[in-house]
Amino acid sequence: FKVFIKNIKIIMTNIFLLGSSSGTGKYINENYMNFIKNSKLYKFSSKKNKSFFLDLNSFTIPKRINFNKECIFISLAPIWLFVPYLEFLLEKKIINKKYILAIITTSSTSVITKKYTWNKYDKNLYQKLNNSEQKLILLKNKYGINVSLVRPTLIYDDIGNNSDKNINILFKIIKRVYLLPVPSNTGLRQPIHVSQLGQVIIKISKKYIEN
Repeated sequence: FKVFIKNIKIIMTNIFLLGSSSGTGKYINENYMNFIKNSKLYKFSSKKNKSFFLDLNSFTIPKRINFNKECIFISLAPIWLFVPYLEFLLEKKIINKKYILAIITTSSTSVITKKYTWNKYDKNLYQKLNNSEQKLILLKNKYGINVSLVRPTLIYDDIGNNSDKNINILFKIIKRVYLLPVPSNTGLRQPIHVSQLGQVIIKISKKYIEN
């Protein structure tokens, strides 16, 4: 008997990670390979000398990046900066919609909790979040792309050598004055660690690639 083995072409998925210098971005960078196979991560940051520098306000195109290949966009950048940039890439046909496996972007629960606020700052924040989310939905419908919108609430960062300032200040206060803050019974704004948010995003990415 002769056994014929058909060559199987492995499709590599490019993962474009915007906001890679954030705590969640660092976690995703350090752990994605453990869960997402056959992929290559490109890290973008608004901080210079950090991976690929990308200023979303400038609408520039990073050099040496091939957008016309199966890809997933993960954006941890402010959604009001990311969505116009995504629209720019699609409208100018810098990237073909058929190559976009999915768009995964973070927003905020403030789009719900601050909807009826009287505070001017919070009101402006709500408007920016809401307008960006609605625009993203329009792009999703127009181009037929998959979109996952993640709305975390309070995010705290204590990973590696990076320590969350608010949490550590709270620890110091507890040590000195022996007071123990107790969370509200409503549980409406439970903080989430950067690693937990990273795990959620990695899991969503994996599902898009596998399915």
